[in-house]
Amino acid sequence: MINIVGIGTMGCKIAEKFEGEKQYKTFFISHEHSKSKNSRNIPRASDPQKLEESCPSLKYLFKEARGESILFVSGGEIISSVTLRALEALDSKKTTVFYIEPLKEILRGNIGLNENLVFHVIQEYARSGAIEKVVIISEEKLEEAIGDAPVISFQDMKHEFIASSVKLLCYFSNISPVYEVEGLKQEHSRICTLSTIDMSKKKTNSLYDLNYSTEMLYYFGISEAELQNDNKLMNRIKEISNQRRGDLISVTYRVFSTTYEQPQVLCLEKTMIVQERNEDENLRRDIQEE
Repeated sequence: MINIVGIGTMGCKIAEKFEGEKQYKTFFISHEHSKSKNSRNIPRASDPQKLEESCPSLKYLFKEARGESILFVSGGEIISSVTLRALEALDSKKTTVFYIEPLKEILRGNIGLNENLVFHVIQEYARSGAIEKVVIISEEKLEEAIGDAPVISFQDMKHEFIASSVKLLCYFSNISPVYEVEGLKQEHSRICTLSTIDMSKKKTNSLYDLNYSTEMLYYFGISEAELQNDNKLMNRIKEISNQRRGDLISVTYRVFSTTYEQPQVLCLEKTMIVQERNEDENLRRDIQEE
């Protein structure tokens, strides 16, 4: 069983998409949830440090949450400051953090300062091996991948897009491929992002612009009929997976038999280099001015 942890409004909305599925156990930490056997309420505060200090111990909440965990959190919420408290209570070395980088227009004042801190600290945790890995998702890139959508359902579509991609990733990670080519693995490449790929259009939707990539891990979910009858399938798989192959980038691809009618393709892109932003200095200046 995989533990699913949501922190804050967005993190909890994503975690809710896993409820009711027997292979997942969900936990919620937010301002909205009341205290229960699988949730904790965090009082609101405008100061990240005060909010973290008011966070109750989470060890009892996670007392049975052993083994693999996936944690969702958006850096655009002040409550993201309790992320490290949650990791301390979890089996952190087996925990993957999906960090949603918020839209840039909200990164002002305490929100911007806190987001910048959490963004870098979680990466350092991943790089050092204190957590399994961090997968960075840009909310801006996420909106681009979704495309045109009704305003009333747009936010829920973001939650569903992330949740469905992670479920597919979990599925691929727990079954055996019918074909695979293994590239060189680098132990410290724990800072990642996720891409979805449309095989028919040969279009890649990367959910974050990762710098200094060292590994590309492709998952191809193909119907049994296509695996049996499409003689050009292997050429298309190689064409897609070799797009980023180079002296500094190792490529692995795995092909799975699925019941989906259409190909389901994901790519986990990895690096060992902490991601910096060109606007970090401007962000600090804006915070100081406010």
